[in-house]
Amino acid sequence: MTSMSIQEQIETLRTQRAAQWLEIMHSGAAEQNAEFLRWITESPRNLEEFLKLEALSRETRATLQSGALDRNALLENSRKQVLQFAPTASATVQRDSRRLAPGRLSGIAAAVAAVAIAALGYNHYFGWKEFTTDAEQRTVELSDGSLIYLNAASTLSARMGLSTRDLKLSRGEALFNVAHDRQRPFKVHTRDAIVEAVGTQFNVRTQASGTQVAVLEGKVRIRSEADTQSAASAVTDVPLGAGEAATVAPVGAIERNHQADIATLTAWNRPELVFERTPLESAVEQFNHHRLSKPLRLDGVPRRSHHYTGIFNATDATSFAELLAREPDLQVLIGEREIVIRGR
Repeated sequence: MTSMSIQEQIETLRTQRAAQWLEIMHSGAAEQNAEFLRWITESPRNLEEFLKLEALSRETRATLQSGALDRNALLENSRKQVLQFAPTASATVQRDSRRLAPGRLSGIAAAVAAVAIAALGYNHYFGWKEFTTDAEQRTVELSDGSLIYLNAASTLSARMGLSTRDLKLSRGEALFNVAHDRQRPFKVHTRDAIVEAVGTQFNVRTQASGTQVAVLEGKVRIRSEADTQSAASAVTDVPLGAGEAATVAPVGAIERNHQADIATLTAWNRPELVFERTPLESAVEQFNHHRLSKPLRLDGVPRRSHHYTGIFNATDATSFAELLAREPDLQVLIGEREIVIRGR
C-alpha cells in the first residue's frame, strides 16, 4: 500500500473532523457552536466538506425512510465487512435525548453556511479576491483545492463561480496546480492571453514582451487576448501539452516551443535560477524579478557580451556578483542598497 501524501492526509483529517461536527449537530450539542463556527471559518474547504457530508446524510436518511432499502438487512449483510475501532477522546460524542429532526438539522446547516459565508466574506465566494506579493513568495489555496504558488512582485485575482473558475494575473508570475473539475474550466487571464485548463499544472509569467506559458503536467488551451477582443479575427485555441511552452505576444502571435526546458522556466519556485548560456542582462533581470536579495544594476556593459551557465540561489545575488568580479572587463560595486556591475 502506498503512503498518503501530506495533502491527502490533510484532506482525510478534514473529512473526519467534518463528520465529527455533523455528529455533534445531530446530538444537539448547541453549546459548541462557537467552536464549530471558528473551525468552519478557518478555511473554505472546511465549510464545503461539512455541507457535502450533511447533504449526503440527508439523502441517505430520505432513501431509508422511503423504503427503497431494507435498513436492517443492509446492516446485517455489511456487519462482517466493517472493522470496529475503539472510540477516541476526540471522536467520542456525548449523546442526550435532544435529537434533531432531519429538517431542523438542514435548517441549522443552512444557517451555519450563511453565517460562515458572512464571516469569510462575500467576495471570497462570489466576487474577486486579490492576492499580491512584494519581496516574498506566497502559496494560495483556492476553495476548490487548487494550489497557486505566487512569485515575488506578483498580483493575482481569483473568482470561483458555479460554472467557471476565473483568475487574472495582472503582473508577475504564478505556478498553478489545478484541481480536477470538468464542470468548471480553470481560466487564467493576462493582458495578452487566456490560458484554460481542466486539471493540470502550468506556469504563467507576464512580461513586457508578452505572456509566457509552460506546462508541467496535463494540457492547456491558449488563446490570444488580442484575437478575443477583435471582432474580425477568428478565435483559435492553441493546445499545449506537458513539456511544451509558448509565448503570446501583445499583438496576438503565439509562438510554441515543443522542447522547452521546463525546469529552467519554473526554477523560481525552488527558488533556484538555472542559467544555460544565459546573457548577463537576462540573468540580472531574473535575479531582480525574485526580489529576494539586493537588486543588481548594469552600467555600461554591452548586451550579450557575457553568458553564464549554472544553478544559482535566487536569494543570494551577492555570490553571483562575486563571480562576475572575476571577469577582467567587469567591475562590481557592492553597496548597501544595490549591486552595480560596470564595464571597464
